[in-house]
Amino acid sequence: LPILVNPKTPFGIQLQPVFNVTQHENGLSILQSFSTMFGIGKPHPKSGSPHIWVYAISGYKNMFKHVFPFYYNYVLAFGCKIPEFEMFHAICVMLEKGEHETKEGLIKMVRLAYTVQGKGK
Repeated sequence: LPILVNPKTPFGIQLQPVFNVTQHENGLSILQSFSTMFGIGKPHPKSGSPHIWVYAISGYKNMFKHVFPFYYNYVLAFGCKIPEFEMFHAICVMLEKGEHETKEGLIKMVRLAYTVQGKGK
């Protein structure tokens, strides 16, 4: 969950939920299948890594529309990162509710983001 500096926002930072899958160029068809399945986005080369490709979806609305239903139906039963996913989901719920519009809500969300990512980005 990238935390971006954005001077246009009230507190100067913005949380941007992102779902991404990375593959070596040999697995490009896997990334194309994500694009087909979700109906949005397309694979692109990873900056600085000529043989690596990335498929990404960003924005909390896209998480609710595409990623969360997929995860709840197909991934969580077999996943090993359930606590991380639940924190990510909680942050997206907070974004949807507008909690990032208050200083206290934004601080809470940033703290959660750091717990999801370990050291944070």
